[in-house]
Amino acid sequence: MGDGFNRNLILLGLLLALGIVFAFAADGMTWHALGTRQYLLLAAAAGGLCAAAMLASAAQRDHARLERLRGHVALAASDTPLPPVRTESPDSIDRLHLAVADLIGRRRIAQAELDRRLEQILGALPDPVVAVTPEGLVSLVNAAGRALFESSGSVVGTSIYELLTPAGLAAAMAESRALGIATDCGLETVSGARLEASVSAFPDAGGAVIRFAAGQRVLGLVEHDLSLHDRPRGRVTAETPLGDLPAVVLDTETTGLDPRRDRLVSLGAIRLTGPRIHRGQLLDLLINPGRQIPAVSTAVHGISDLMVRPAPGYRDVAPKILAAIDGVAVIGHHTLFDLTVLRRASTAVGIDWQDPPWLDTALLFSALHPEARDFDLDAVSEAYGLTVHGRHTALGDALATAELYVKLLSELETRGIRTLGQAMAFQMTGRKGAQAHRVEGEGRT
Repeated sequence: MGDGFNRNLILLGLLLALGIVFAFAADGMTWHALGTRQYLLLAAAAGGLCAAAMLASAAQRDHARLERLRGHVALAASDTPLPPVRTESPDSIDRLHLAVADLIGRRRIAQAELDRRLEQILGALPDPVVAVTPEGLVSLVNAAGRALFESSGSVVGTSIYELLTPAGLAAAMAESRALGIATDCGLETVSGARLEASVSAFPDAGGAVIRFAAGQRVLGLVEHDLSLHDRPRGRVTAETPLGDLPAVVLDTETTGLDPRRDRLVSLGAIRLTGPRIHRGQLLDLLINPGRQIPAVSTAVHGISDLMVRPAPGYRDVAPKILAAIDGVAVIGHHTLFDLTVLRRASTAVGIDWQDPPWLDTALLFSALHPEARDFDLDAVSEAYGLTVHGRHTALGDALATAELYVKLLSELETRGIRTLGQAMAFQMTGRKGAQAHRVEGEGRT
């Protein structure tokens, strides 16, 4: 029975009971003057009320079961195991549940077979092949492609900008999408090498497949621990000149917008020394949050439960992060959010966290431009003529923030702000920026 039919029966039972009560009231009957007819009417009224109550309870149970079934249908888009289904004496909802479970199972079996065949085909190719999402996250890579990243861990879910500079790849993807065919091009790596490749963009800005020519090698590609030979002795102080300031530009992606509850899924960072961006000194970490990533968050940063399943937890990657920020300043866009997430994650695994000295490009921009109303990374970058590639990926946003910070440095110098301490004090003078920053400490977009 449908929900509408159940509601009609419940309404009918209530109306019957009310009609009988009104009939008694109209006749002026009392309990002492009840006859057989009246007793039958009372029994009918009681029966109607009981039937209405039973139907209401049944409708509520059916609604709950249908809601659970709806949740199971939603699982069809993931590899999450389905809950058990009752098979003994199934009613109509159970039979529908069994049909849905069978359909999902068949789809997963077929998809697994397709994935297996695709893996065999790509594994047999001598050419490195990498598929990337619109945000620049690696969604597929064959064995030859893994060698380009020189990584012993999982490559899927990390950023292609760990390997390639953003501008060249973005131009090749735009050309391929405009022509509707693959584009042969030379792509520049972060270490300055050139890789011959063919870029085939998916329709509707849905990412791309990159096929690199076989036999190419990339020497000195990426150092993942951010250890530089020019690390200064001792820690930075308030008197450290901005022109020589050793810093790490850092960004995080999380399971949600509340740093007090949500957890890390990705962290990207790049080293700076004053205005010099060390593009070969990157940190690109995929982190298993230990909980399900909400679909709304995956829609923003592109990181799914499947991507983080083989990734290490925060406890395992914390030493790399702590080593990266040791003795240097941390720069970010809405930095308080990132530091709050890192502080809580460290405390949760027993690490004694100490906030490093930090600068915030959003606050610096608001202090330099008090008339500004929008402090989003896209808006601020656009104000300086910068294009953000790989938006809402940790490494992509870190790279964009590094370029933005270099632009801000020249403006700070014209204001006579030349040391870390001066910059830290100046960034809090932007009232609108400070208000936005306090909000960002609780959640960001």
